[in-house]
Formats: sequence, structure tokens, C-alpha cells
Amino acid sequence: MSRGQPNARTQKNGNDAIADGSPRDATVANGRGSRRATSRRSSRQGLRTVIGVASVAVVAFILTVAVLYARTRPSTGGALTNPNDLNPAPQTLSVGSAAPNFDLATADGQHVSLASLRGHPVVLEFFAIWCPHCQNEAPILNQLDASFSGKGVRTLAILANPYGRDYETSNGSDLRLADHTDLSWYETTFKVAHPTLIDPTFATVNRYGANAYPMIYVIDGNGIVRFVQSGEVPYQTLANVLNGVH
Repeated sequence: MSRGQPNARTQKNGNDAIADGSPRDATVANGRGSRRATSRRSSRQGLRTVIGVASVAVVAFILTVAVLYARTRPSTGGALTNPNDLNPAPQTLSVGSAAPNFDLATADGQHVSLASLRGHPVVLEFFAIWCPHCQNEAPILNQLDASFSGKGVRTLAILANPYGRDYETSNGSDLRLADHTDLSWYETTFKVAHPTLIDPTFATVNRYGANAYPMIYVIDGNGIVRFVQSGEVPYQTLANVLNGVH
């Protein structure tokens, strides 16, 4: 039992030393404070890292959205027309009605008016650059030019849709607006022999009810509509109409 007393006193003295703030107690306290400070520094550093990564992610997201928007939104810079102006009448002009006059220009600035062609039958096509049916109709109209120009027939085409050459092949997702390059590509690729006119505000397109492509009118020398049809029209159909008008 006596042997146990010194041990008991030693434990007691040790407890007293801890309670009294001995050097051992200070060392433990300093160690704990150091660990807390290190933990706080690590927390702050981790927070800064998280904020930095989040900021980079937000910037990357904004740039991605901006690029996608720029690719898909219509841009009017250099465009031949404005899509907001396109609002064709729900019905085409009736056969037997007077064809409204227009005065439009080609890409190189040459003006053509319907009134100036009075006395000449006119084949008038409303087309879209991207339209495969319009592309198929181009050689038919070229054939009409070759066959009937000597009889006074004049052929004109009016751009009736705002979008560029890739609109159809992209399933309507490429909303880039047609510019002079697109029009030149169309004329060259399909060897268009007649004037292609630009209707910047779609005023003529809207008035003629050109809501499908191609839309083809035949107007006689007195300015009266003698034929109108949408879609690809065979050469012989147009030739028969032209043979019956003056």
C-alpha cells in the first residue's frame, strides 16, 4: 500500500502541474493553436481554390453560350434582306388580276421594274438560295430564256427568303443570312442566265404571296397574271402558257 502512495502523489502533483499552467500545459496549448491556425489557413486556401475553379467554369460557360448564340442567331451584317420583314400574304395573286409593279435591283445595282417590261410577257420566279427545288428549276428557266427570249419573253427571279445556302442541309439550324457571296454562288453554280433581283424589305415578296419556293408567275404584256404555281414546274407547262400569251 505504501508503495502506492508516492505514485498517487506523483499523479496528483502532475495534475496540479497541468492545472497550474506548467510548461507542459503551454506546449500542449501552443500545439493545439498551431493546428487550428494551420486548419484555418488550409480552409481559406481551399475556399480560394474552389472560388477560382468556379469562376473559370462560369467564364467558360458564358463563352460557350456566346459562341453558340453567335452561330445560330440571324446576323444582318452584310445580309441582303431582313428576316423580320418577311410576311407573305396567305394567298397568291389570282389569275386575271393585275400584277403589282416593283422596282428592284440586282446585286450589282442594275434596276429592273415590271412597268418597264410592259409589252413583254414575263416569267417571274420567287426563289430561295438554299431551296433544292429552286435549284432544279434554274435550268428549266434557262431553257425558257433560250427558247422564248427571241419572242420578247423576259425572265426574272426575286430572292424571296432570307437564309443562306446551308439552311436546307442543316435542317434549318443554320440561320446565317444570305449575302452577296451566297447569291453569286447560286448564280454561278446553277448557271442562272436571267437577272436575280433583291427585295430588301420583302415588300414585293409579301404582296405576291410568295410563301413557297419556287413560286412562278407568268404575266402577260399588259401586266395581267396568266399563270401561278408553286413548286417545280416542267418546261413544257411553262412553254404552253407562254405560247398562249402576248
